[in-house]
Amino acid sequence: MFNGNTTDYQQTTVTNDGFWPNIEVGDFERDRSMPADLQAATVAAAVLSAVAQVNIELVFTKARLMADGHLTAAGVPGPSVGTQNMLTALYRQAVFARAKADLVTEAGSLSQRDTGNNQATQSGDTRAALLAESQQHIRAIKGVHRCGIELL
Repeated sequence: MFNGNTTDYQQTTVTNDGFWPNIEVGDFERDRSMPADLQAATVAAAVLSAVAQVNIELVFTKARLMADGHLTAAGVPGPSVGTQNMLTALYRQAVFARAKADLVTEAGSLSQRDTGNNQATQSGDTRAALLAESQQHIRAIKGVHRCGIELL
């Protein structure tokens, strides 16, 4: 909503492990339209947590890429735009979706009225969609299709 005030985004950087890119919390706030009412520390903690969770899911992918001689995700050849290649863009989107999923109930409690509103259902659906989005990006990084089946 336009209120005449400028939005100040954080200048906080989540320093990553050297292989995956660092994440700017302000980029997350801007790109995912996070409400300005959220506490800066809460947002930064959600982004840090998302980075940790995504890194855990990608530990074997990182090891494979490093064994192939790639020192950083940014050094992996592939399509690129600006300073991001496909791998770093997918990583960033996976982190952003996961962080927003963690914050969706917090943001919803600030921006919605309880009267006539089924907030729990809405935030649950939104959270599930964001986690699914994050997982799709992670699967793309791993080089697997969006869904799969296995013979048991």
